[in-house]
Amino acid sequence: MRHLYLAATGQNRGKTTTSLGLMDLFLREGLRTGFMKPVGQRTIVDPDGVAADEDAVLMRAVYDLPESMAAMSPVHIPRGFTKAYIAGEVVEDLGARIVDAHATFADRDLLLIEGTGHAGVGAVIGLSNAVVARLLGAPAVIVSEGGVGRPIDEIVLNASHFAA
Repeated sequence: MRHLYLAATGQNRGKTTTSLGLMDLFLREGLRTGFMKPVGQRTIVDPDGVAADEDAVLMRAVYDLPESMAAMSPVHIPRGFTKAYIAGEVVEDLGARIVDAHATFADRDLLLIEGTGHAGVGAVIGLSNAVVARLLGAPAVIVSEGGVGRPIDEIVLNASHFAA
């Protein structure tokens, strides 16, 4: 299975819009494509009553994806989660949860993996975008806002975190 990890230089840079377009392209090309948001920051309840990241819920609804929300959104961070994690109240191996969810896509030609925020987001729980991309063995593409100066600086900064 091939992977593509979409990262960004920050929140609201166009990752989900890019994911929607790429998923459409891949499916039109006949590729059996899955979608995963390993760590999500915006938890909602899907139509089946399952808590998941809003981007995974959107992709599943738009493309009628068959995977469970547990596979598509294995770690989502609802209000209070970070505080509970820091306090030692979260004892589950969240990285293992992501790896297990990832394994459910083994029969796919391609897995589109959408990060959250910039390369370091998620570091507080040990699962920054860079760490998750490495954990899954997925090359990252960094999405940025338009422009020259600041966007290039942000891309270089984020790329260095992925490289490290």
